[in-house]
Parts: sequence; structure tokens; C-alpha cells
Amino acid sequence: MVGMVIEIITMLFMLVTLVCTMGIGSILENGAYYMGITIPKERREEEPVKNIKAEYMRSWKRISIIGLVTCFMILIFYDYVSIQIVYILTWFFVLMYAYQNSLKRCGWKLYNWKITQDWYKGSENGGRLCRIDTALTSSRKKMSVSPYWGVLPMAMVIVCVFRYCAEHFSVVSCSFAACAVMFFVVYFVITRSRTKVYCDDSEINIAINRSVKYEWSRCMMLHSFMAAFIALVLSLRYTSGTQLYGGKVFVFLGYAMIMLCSLGSLAALVAAYANVQKVKNQAGKVQYYDDDDIYYLTGKKNPNAPRMQEKRVGIGFSLNAGSRVDLIVVGITMLFVIGLAFFLAKYDLADVSLDITSDDSGRKIAYVEAAGERSGFYLDEITDVELLDTLPDMSKNVGYDGTVYNIGSFDVSGYGKCDTYICLKTHMAVVVKTADRVYVFNDETADGTRHMYESLR
Repeated sequence: MVGMVIEIITMLFMLVTLVCTMGIGSILENGAYYMGITIPKERREEEPVKNIKAEYMRSWKRISIIGLVTCFMILIFYDYVSIQIVYILTWFFVLMYAYQNSLKRCGWKLYNWKITQDWYKGSENGGRLCRIDTALTSSRKKMSVSPYWGVLPMAMVIVCVFRYCAEHFSVVSCSFAACAVMFFVVYFVITRSRTKVYCDDSEINIAINRSVKYEWSRCMMLHSFMAAFIALVLSLRYTSGTQLYGGKVFVFLGYAMIMLCSLGSLAALVAAYANVQKVKNQAGKVQYYDDDDIYYLTGKKNPNAPRMQEKRVGIGFSLNAGSRVDLIVVGITMLFVIGLAFFLAKYDLADVSLDITSDDSGRKIAYVEAAGERSGFYLDEITDVELLDTLPDMSKNVGYDGTVYNIGSFDVSGYGKCDTYICLKTHMAVVVKTADRVYVFNDETADGTRHMYESLR
């Protein structure tokens, strides 16, 4: 239940982020852009423009309500973590596409209106002529934060890798470590991306480019550090088999740390965006060059623009790679998530079984098995067998803890570290103690759990 609550909170957080970045009027006005189209500020209050914006806002409200309703539909898949993962990502991508498609549709109307106006000077040079500012180019390498700030997060990632090789592999910790490396790579893409000529004033071009590169390179470095820190803490949860934090306390601290870092990530994004906009607004009276609206609307690559550009609507960056590359990125992400879902499906469909047989010497041995994992113990080594009416509290060391099954090595209240094969639909459990290990397991039904107990007793 706790995992499902966290998932819903995460989805609501994602929805609020999309709602704010795709619908708030102040964010739709991004420098020279208005609803993604280059429109001078003095023309944004004209009646056709206001009508187009009103049309988009009506669509935005409908999409937001649908997103809120479908957010809670994940409860339908409460028993299946594998489907939940696919649902969350699919829900997010579909919602993001719906917002962007609606905005592009209104953007075309705004663009078609703009090119009919007397004040519009034509687009024969927009996005096609490579404008050069030598003063801007010569100062490009001094604009970003130093790459040496990345030594610390990458050192944390290396420690995590050694932990994975020497101790236990953690999927969650590995995921955060991979994110830390990804953010560090994005940092280099930003720093090495070409500068952008905004107007005829070199000082303004330098100020805006310095702000863009400094703020966003610093933002990616902070993201890399936070992801690496979470990965390191999760990988160091146990040292030489000794738990650094106990049970529920560690789980709470882990969730709290992830939530705080998520909020810190959002704060870094908002701060970078606000600082860049502050610099752009100081040059608000400058006549900006026409900024390739047709590339934005058609989704084609602009050969004269930087590899990564600030989003016309919203916070962050977009790839200057064309719609095909964007689809490839989304496709690779979905393939990764679907692969992870297939891996987790074996746990969602697990069936805890107890099989008592004899080895080659004739000794009776019992095997507890679920989701391809198995533990075995000899019956003559059992020191005690208990039948619990209520499941004890437990926290995962290594393994899987879903909404229905807990499978792996768990810290079980009152028993310490145990081999655990528990179906959470059943409150009863069998505890088997041997001289050197404790096993906790049950069946999907109370009657099946009692039968396990009787067969061992």
C-alpha cells in the first residue's frame, strides 16, 4: 500500500509539473516566444492572438482533467507492479504528447496569422542564415561551470560500482547511478553546444549565452550530484552484512531523501529558468532575430542552431535533432521500461511452493520456491517451527518488495535477517528456524499456509 501511495503522489507531482509548464500564462511567454511562436510583445494583446490563446487554454483544461482522472486508474493494477511501471510511463508520454500536440495546433494558427501581418518582415532568413558574432564565439569556453565539479559525483558512482561487484547488486541504486552519469553527459553536451546569436548587440548575445550555459550546466551538475548521492547511500545500506539503519527507519529515510532530492531537482530547474529569463528580460527592448518558427512547428532539425536549445514552452532543454530522433529516444525508453516490466512480471505472477523431497543420501530436504528463487533446508536441522497469525514487520535487504509479494532476504521483526517468501494477501506465515538461518514463508491462502506448517511440523 505504501508503494502505491508513493506512486500516486509521484504521478500527481508529474501532472502538476506538466500542468504548470504547459498552461501558466507567464511560462507561455518565454522571451521572444509566445505560445512557442516568435511574436513581439506589443502584438500579443491583439484580438486574434487572444482568441488562439483562449482556444489552447480550453484544450489545456480538458487534458489536465483527463490526466487527473487517469492518474488514479493505476489502482486497477494494484497487484501488478510490472504493469504499473509501463502504465506510469505511457500515461506520462501520452499526456505530454497531448499537451504538445494541442500547443502545436494553435501554434500553426498563430504562425499563419503572423505571416499575413504588415509588421512581419518575412522568413526568408529565419533559421537559415548562419549569423556570426566573433566576440561571442571567442568567449564561448568561459561560460560554463568547471567540469571538475563532476569529480565528486563520478567518484560516488565508482564507489557504487565497486559495491555492486563486491556485495549485492541494487536495481534502485544502479538506476540512480546511471542517472548521475547521464546528467554528467548532458552537462558536456550543453557546454560544447554552439552559441546562439540573438541580435546585433554582442554584449547582449554574450550575456544571454553566458547565462544559458552557466545556469543549465550548473543545473545538470547539481542533478548529477544528487543522483550519485542517493545511489551511494542506497548502496552503502549494509556494510559487511551489518545494517547501517534499521528497518522502517531506513525505509522512511530513503523515501524522504528521494523526495527531498526530487524537490531539489525541481528547485534547481526553476532557479536556472528564472535566472536565464531575468537576463533575457533585461534585453527585452532589443529586436531579436526571427527564430526559425517553421523548424519548431514541423519538428525538423535546424542545421544552424545549437545541439540543445531551451524549450520554447516550459522549463529545460530540447534536442535539435528532429522528430525522428525524438521518437527514437521515446522508443528506446519504452523498450527499457517494457523489458523491466517483463523482468518484474515473474514476481507479480509468483507462486510460493513448498516441496519436501530426499537427497541422494536419503535425508529429507525442503525447498521453498517462488519467482525462480529457491531456498532449501534439511528437516533434521530444524530447531523450531512457528505458525504466525499475523505477518511481522519486514524491510528488504536484497530482493523484491511489491504490493503482493516480498521475496528475497528481508529483515523480519523479531527474527533478524531471513530468507523470505511472503504473499501479502495472507496474514499468516510459517517461520522455520535452523542453527544458522531463519526462513519465513506462506501460501497465497490461509489453508495453504496451515498445510505448509503441518507438513513441516
